[in-house]
Amino acid sequence: MDDPLPPDPPPGMWEAIESLLAHERELWEVGIDAPPWYRHESD
Repeated sequence: MDDPLPPDPPPGMWEAIESLLAHERELWEVGIDAPPWYRHESD
């Protein structure tokens, strides 16, 4: 039996993800890195 396909994502979801990733890259390129808690690192 075939598994049903998941529902289509909401309109604009992929554009929003790409925009967020682009913004994160811009911050990284100017030297602003994610805080340790964001990277799930523990001290």
